[in-house]
Amino acid sequence: MPKLIILTEGIGKREVELKPGRTTIGRAEDNDVVLPDPSVSGHHCEIVIADGQAKIRDLNSTNGTLVDEVQITEAVLRSGQTIRLGMVELRFEDPTAPQPQQAVARPGSRTSPLPRGVNLGEIGQARSAPAKGFERRTSKFDRYFLLGTAIVMALIVVLLIVIFKYAGTR
Repeated sequence: MPKLIILTEGIGKREVELKPGRTTIGRAEDNDVVLPDPSVSGHHCEIVIADGQAKIRDLNSTNGTLVDEVQITEAVLRSGQTIRLGMVELRFEDPTAPQPQQAVARPGSRTSPLPRGVNLGEIGQARSAPAKGFERRTSKFDRYFLLGTAIVMALIVVLLIVIFKYAGTR
């Protein structure tokens, strides 16, 4: 029987079995699965088990419903997928679902080896150049700014000397 495993700590019941038909999930008490978390909407989503598959549908929730980190409005669930409702994470498990099959070669089909990549000897190597440190580029603006600052500082020093010289003679 399909089930939801609650991965987020502090939510309460850790596993919920999903019966055939519609199962509502949300924060409100009238849901089949109640998730008492402020990031979960009152009626967040529903899961419908029918015809040998499970479909999840968002019920216009505030924070959205994500399946394997992809926001959905409706999706078919596969065993092992992660569901996120607000900040609550769940995992859908269905032991009766068929497991993914491995690829089987058809008679008469041909296989070919994968490319092996590139060897440096085939494409050559870059010329070695001496390493240079970072150089600071100076613009005309920088030079004029420094020159202007030096002139202003010199004028302030001269002004202070003149003020102290005449202040001491009175």
